[in-house]
Amino acid sequence: MLTVIENNEVTTNLRQFWELESIGITEAENPTMSQEEEYAVAEFNKGLKFDGENYEVQLPWRKDHPRLEDNYAQAVKRLERRLKRDPVKAEAYNAAINQYVEKGFAEEVPERGNEDGIVCYLPHHAVFRTDKRTTKCRIIFDASAREEVLHYNLTRHLLSSVFVPTKSA
Repeated sequence: MLTVIENNEVTTNLRQFWELESIGITEAENPTMSQEEEYAVAEFNKGLKFDGENYEVQLPWRKDHPRLEDNYAQAVKRLERRLKRDPVKAEAYNAAINQYVEKGFAEEVPERGNEDGIVCYLPHHAVFRTDKRTTKCRIIFDASAREEVLHYNLTRHLLSSVFVPTKSA
């Protein structure tokens, strides 16, 4: 004899768990894009560049994002505050940044900036892990830096979610 006992709470929790675990794997029931997602995909395709070796894309800006401001002084002040206290850490930071440049992950910013002559720096800082044999210094970029550093919060002006089409979309 077989007895089946169904616990609705456990069944519901298990279903929610598997739905969460399969995010992005299963096909959406209604794969339509919002206007914001359509805009994001169009901007992505418009700004996609390939130089023969690497792909480059623009930040996914909202339509009404503010004009970028020159925040060099604030970004440098924040970084120097952390590195001035320890010359060994400052040297490790310089080595990590130079490695980014050598690998093509970063490039020197021209002083002139964009067509308006504006340069905006993404605040960052170093995180040190002395317990690691490799990568003792990592650079952490902070797009959600406080507004006094960026004069605005960068992440508030970027699109936060983008439609990822499935094969059938």
